[in-house]
Amino acid sequence: MASLKEILTRRPISATIRLTVPAGGARPAPPVGPALGQYRLNLMAFCKDFNARTQKYKPDTPMAVTITAFKDNTFEFTVKSPSVTWYLKKAAGIESGSGRSGHVVVATLTPKHIYEIAKIKQSDPYCQYMSLESISKSIIGTAKSMEMENTSPLTLVVPEHILGPLFVSANCAKLDQALENLKETAKTPDGRLKLSSVKILPIVLDLTRSQIFSSNHYILLLSFKLLRDLCAGEILNQNCFIEEDGVNVVARALDLINFDANSSDEIIEIIRFGLELLGNVCGAGEEHQAAVWSQLFPVVFKDIAGLRVKKTSDVLSMVIYSCCHGSSEIMRQLCEVPGLRIVAEIVRTASRDGLEEDWLLGLLAKICLEEAYFSPLFFMLSTTGAHEQNNNLKETGDIFTLENGFLLSILFGSLNKKRDENVSKEFALSILGILKRVVTVVNFFSRGQSTLPTGAPAVDILGLLDLLIDFLRELGPPLTIKKSIRQESTSIQLKVCPYKGFRRDIVAVIANCLYGMKHVQDEIRQKDAILLLLQQCVTDDYNEFLREYGIRAVRNLLEGNEENQKVVAELEIQGSANVPELAELGFQMELDPHTRRAKLVNISPC
Repeated sequence: MASLKEILTRRPISATIRLTVPAGGARPAPPVGPALGQYRLNLMAFCKDFNARTQKYKPDTPMAVTITAFKDNTFEFTVKSPSVTWYLKKAAGIESGSGRSGHVVVATLTPKHIYEIAKIKQSDPYCQYMSLESISKSIIGTAKSMEMENTSPLTLVVPEHILGPLFVSANCAKLDQALENLKETAKTPDGRLKLSSVKILPIVLDLTRSQIFSSNHYILLLSFKLLRDLCAGEILNQNCFIEEDGVNVVARALDLINFDANSSDEIIEIIRFGLELLGNVCGAGEEHQAAVWSQLFPVVFKDIAGLRVKKTSDVLSMVIYSCCHGSSEIMRQLCEVPGLRIVAEIVRTASRDGLEEDWLLGLLAKICLEEAYFSPLFFMLSTTGAHEQNNNLKETGDIFTLENGFLLSILFGSLNKKRDENVSKEFALSILGILKRVVTVVNFFSRGQSTLPTGAPAVDILGLLDLLIDFLRELGPPLTIKKSIRQESTSIQLKVCPYKGFRRDIVAVIANCLYGMKHVQDEIRQKDAILLLLQQCVTDDYNEFLREYGIRAVRNLLEGNEENQKVVAELEIQGSANVPELAELGFQMELDPHTRRAKLVNISPC
């Protein structure tokens, strides 16, 4: 607020005159002479003062002048540089902007143009307290309204203290090419070491900071690529990245991205390379893992997982796995509800688009097999109250999804590679509980028409469960055996396979359970189920590879178990049918006259 003295001594104003005068070209002639003359102002004093103030500008540059004329025939004036529109036209070499905004692009600009205009405008009275970044954003907005675009989609304002070291290190005076040159250098261990010695990483981080709020993402993408390569196994750069708060820079950049299903390819690439950079940083140790985790979990990870894009989902699995590796605390946090929701989103994407890397496999093995969090993750992937039109499903409020089946198939593959390792009691009970629920939705008295798996999520998951022997007892004999025995009428209705491969899946699970496990071998004998498994060693058109899985089951049943070997050797031969597949194994088929069920007997010499 003005003081009383200033108010009392303020001179009365006669007029405010606004003119456009060429830099260094003020003369008593029009338009200056008539405008000032009518108020009896000193023309020569104005011209001399104006020309002195504007001598740094190129001749004929149009300067905006505001003259305040007082009633005592004195004056004051302020000079502003030309309008942003004028500078943009001069830089682009055009006479006017587009007449159809949003439709026609009339010119292109470079980052240097925007930067130079911003530096000039910062000298204007109303811009002297604004940052170059703010002025540049305003200039970009004006350029867009005139339908001008950037020739090289670089971030538009880069401070000199960043450009200089980059240009020197890359031996190049163009920013995008300089970053490409440095990226090539960073592809080799010697190159990364060389760049660490000249401390190029802090410069690139400063460059990244300056581009976070830019609407043009190309320079940010190049920066992430270079940082990723710099941190690929080079501990000096990895440590420098943490010391310079690089994780925060990446987190801020990712957090400001507008995540949606229609994200551009450029945005997806920025996310992917940003995650690859963080994954490389995590490889340096626990301190680096903790820094990445604390900045991005759970919000940024959740947003990226929610995109459900294969390119970003695969790399996100890698970063999460790297953060959790060797850290019980980070693993604990991941296995809480927010973390499991992130993993569930990744599983949904992978079940739809497939996998390229094994990071998700390792992550799921940690969560479900090493930790006891299979059940909550599994049921996060389920849909409640869903209804599917399928002849093989009964009415139920609990419908399993394709994502459930995908999760089980992943875990099945992991366990199949590690047969000597035991699963936890919690995991086994969870599988058994799912099995009991699945049994209620499968119709065993009608055969599905689809091929394996079935297309019905509630049925698909059966191939991976620890099925009970009673399932096989309730099925009719395999087709090969059924064809080789005499059919007689019976009142007993035997169940059929509800989908192609059902019997084979049961036998495969039993075979795996028998491998090297004597107490399981003994239980099969105690359940009087040895003959039942022997029956599965045949080809079956409805159960591809049944013979191979049956042979595996029988071998696992007999290996190292004398009691089971004795039972097989003592089988009696009675009125058997000739089945070539069985004869190759030293067995043949016979029909039990009481139960009307087929059984296998040993015909190999003792």
